[in-house]
Amino acid sequence: MNKIAKQTVRSGKGTNGKFLRGNRYSKGRKKGSKDKFTDLKKSFLEAFEKTGGIDGLVKWIEESKRNRAIFYQMITKLFPLTVEHEGKIEHKLKFDFDENSE
Repeated sequence: MNKIAKQTVRSGKGTNGKFLRGNRYSKGRKKGSKDKFTDLKKSFLEAFEKTGGIDGLVKWIEESKRNRAIFYQMITKLFPLTVEHEGKIEHKLKFDFDENSE
């Protein structure tokens, strides 16, 4: 078994970094405990609304190129790193060349 495989088995995580079903290393959040991420999300949304909501965000973005760059950096963090797709994708490439150009 290679070094990475040994670490994966010991950590109870699969190759994708997620815990394997039935692992003994993580019992998860205890029943009745608060979900801190949900509280953080609610607080963030409340602050967003208090600072102008969408209109305030748009105004801030338009104030400078730096703000626009910061916005784009933040928005990319909201998208998933990978997207899985099952199915068939059909795409045909067509190149049109002008016969007179070199």
